[in-house]
Amino acid sequence: MEEGLIFYWCTWAAWIWTTFMMDKKNAGRLKYSVMLLLLIILSPYTAGIHGIQVHMSALVLIVFIQLETFRLKRSETLYIAISALIVMLAHVNFLLFELFDPVWVIFKREWMAGICMSALTIILQSSRQLRLVTLSAGLLQGEILFAIIIRKFGFPHPIASPAFLDAACIAAVIIIAWSGMEQFSASFSKMDQVEREKQRSS
Repeated sequence: MEEGLIFYWCTWAAWIWTTFMMDKKNAGRLKYSVMLLLLIILSPYTAGIHGIQVHMSALVLIVFIQLETFRLKRSETLYIAISALIVMLAHVNFLLFELFDPVWVIFKREWMAGICMSALTIILQSSRQLRLVTLSAGLLQGEILFAIIIRKFGFPHPIASPAFLDAACIAAVIIIAWSGMEQFSASFSKMDQVEREKQRSS
């Protein structure tokens, strides 16, 4: 499968959802639609920063992280920073192990990275929004740190490449699906509790 294909499928589907299907009263509808469209449009373009190739999609992710954390409480922002640091270290370790000992990567790296990073993020954060912010910040910081590390050995590593975006989208889809199942389970438990209270009162 061509690199970036998963990213384009996921982001186009998400853009269609936010633009045409999301509740028009939702305050984040326009923001998410614009961010997704910019992510799609700018992803092929790159710029060189201190000898490192950076895809413009990285800048969109930085803006997304800033907008999502701007109005949070200081304690929430601090916890996101700590969680993102953990995800960053995990992502860098994954990339280093893949580079120097690729035998342990037992299936396609994008899927393996996406599953591992999403599982870690789900453990660290409790809400869908904070999970997506933590994931974006952690993966992007991991890309930057990894690019800086291997540049010293003469290996180029583009930041926010199509392969990275594929892994990030896989992780995001897993997080959204898991958070949806959590909400469904909570709603079902609440309905069951209300039904039991009705039976007791009768």
